[in-house]
Amino acid sequence: MDQTVTPTSEWSRLDRLERQMRDYGAGSLRLIWQRQAIFFGAILLTAFYFDPGVTFICYSVILVTEFADLTLARKITRWHNGTPAEARRFLALILCTTIFSAIAICAWVVIVAQQQGVGGHFMPLFFLFAAALFAAMNNHQVLPALIVRLAIYGLTFF
Repeated sequence: MDQTVTPTSEWSRLDRLERQMRDYGAGSLRLIWQRQAIFFGAILLTAFYFDPGVTFICYSVILVTEFADLTLARKITRWHNGTPAEARRFLALILCTTIFSAIAICAWVVIVAQQQGVGGHFMPLFFLFAAALFAAMNNHQVLPALIVRLAIYGLTFF
C-alpha cells in the first residue's frame, strides 16, 4: 500500500493538530486558577511541615513554569490557520513547557521526600499522584505532551 502524504492529508493533520493545541491552550487558561489553588494548598502544607524557605523556592520555580505555560496558551488560542512550520513550533514549545513544569513539580516532590527522611513518603507521593491525575484529566488534547509529563512523573515515582 502506498503511504505517500498528499497535500490534503497534510493539511487535514495540521487542522487536527491546530484544534488539539487550541483546545490545550483554552484548557490551560480555563484551569489556571484551579491549578494555582492546588499548588498553593500543597505548598502551604509543605511549608508547615518542612523547610519553608526551600518550599517557597520550589513554589517560585513552579510559578515561573506556570507563567511560561500561560503565555504559550494565550499565543496558541490567538493562532488561526497557521502553517505546518508554526504548528511544529507550537508543539515543540508545548513539549518544552511540559518538560519544565513536570521537572519543577518532580523536583519539589523529591526535595520533600528527602526532607522527610527514611520511611513512608505519603505526602510527596500523594502530590505526585494528584499531579498525574490532573494532567491525565485535563491535558489529554496533545498526546505527546501528556506522555512526556506522565513519563517524568512515573520515573520520579519510582
